[in-house]
Amino acid sequence: MHDWVQKLLALRRQYPALQDGTMQMLTAEKDELAFLRVLGGRQERRSSRILVVVNRSAQPATVRLQMDGTALQGAKQAKTLLGDAQGQFENNELRVQMPAVSAWIAAVE
Repeated sequence: MHDWVQKLLALRRQYPALQDGTMQMLTAEKDELAFLRVLGGRQERRSSRILVVVNRSAQPATVRLQMDGTALQGAKQAKTLLGDAQGQFENNELRVQMPAVSAWIAAVE
């Protein structure tokens, strides 16, 4: 647990969106939670988007996130910062393959 918290604190220091960014909730289901932290506007060159996805279930899950009308719109890839999930962008949707009881943090570009 100590190592996990240390990694989270290091990410917070490294990515300003986790310090000062706004938060956009993407989904909050029974065992799934996903939100974005966004710093800067879409037109700004230095905008930063950090995605957090959580699966509380004891079973693996596919979390489907619609991109239209969200800060995910226009995203092409996600770089894993922490966790073992895999994200795939297709048809204005991000599908995240989540292991059981897990969290995934990714920088979205």
